[in-house]
Amino acid sequence: MKVQKTTNYSMFTLISENRKIEVKKVRALRKSIEKYGILRSIVVAQINGIIAILDGQHLFTALQLLGLPIFYTNVGEKSKEEAVSLMATLNSTASNWKLFDYCYAFAKLNNEDYRKVIYFFEKYNYGISDIGAVLNCSTGHEVVTRLKRGDFTSQLSIDQAEVIFGYIENILSVLPE
Repeated sequence: MKVQKTTNYSMFTLISENRKIEVKKVRALRKSIEKYGILRSIVVAQINGIIAILDGQHLFTALQLLGLPIFYTNVGEKSKEEAVSLMATLNSTASNWKLFDYCYAFAKLNNEDYRKVIYFFEKYNYGISDIGAVLNCSTGHEVVTRLKRGDFTSQLSIDQAEVIFGYIENILSVLPE
């Protein structure tokens, strides 16, 4: 199988057995494509004479809206049942990043703020968002968003954070289980 390229959007069909298109996902993909370009292809199969999208319907929609070419891999002729089974397999093997994965990646880029998050996670095993909230001296969804975006900043030094986490450990040690 090889990756092919086209701007003939009408040759593809979205099939009803696939997930519904989510506008929020398409918007996010458009932004990503505008920033980084096209980074992957869609997967299609021939089913009863049509070329059906098995994986990448959100990417297809975003590329079509942007007027950009579609890169696709055709897995050949499939029955409807085989195509749905393959579609399920493709979607069940995907793994979304957890908050730790984002932090780990930015820490590996030698970002000191993210290295602090990983350090305290490994030392105390608290939730990443909780550690981020302590280090950023804030709470809420914004901390998680910043951790994922790569623009998280710690307001505390390691020593200051050690004192706070020490207080937390002391409080937890006297609470009944």
